[in-house]
Amino acid sequence: TNEDAINQDFIDPIYMTIMKNPVVLSSGLVVDLSTASLSNDHHKIQFEKCPFTNQLLKKKVYPLNCLKAEIVEFT
Repeated sequence: TNEDAINQDFIDPIYMTIMKNPVVLSSGLVVDLSTASLSNDHHKIQFEKCPFTNQLLKKKVYPLNCLKAEIVEFT
């Protein structure tokens, strides 16, 4: 894939990699599930505060299935 052609919405803002399972944090930040997850629980976040907004985060993340479908189609 040509890096210039990658939709920036597909990129995890923390690790700068193409997301496989995009989720939204309670602050509104979209990251990959692997970035947000604890090793044994894929529905809990590992950050107490959002790394970009410094907001306290709720412990649940929400999948973005439409964005995931776009990423799968792209890759």
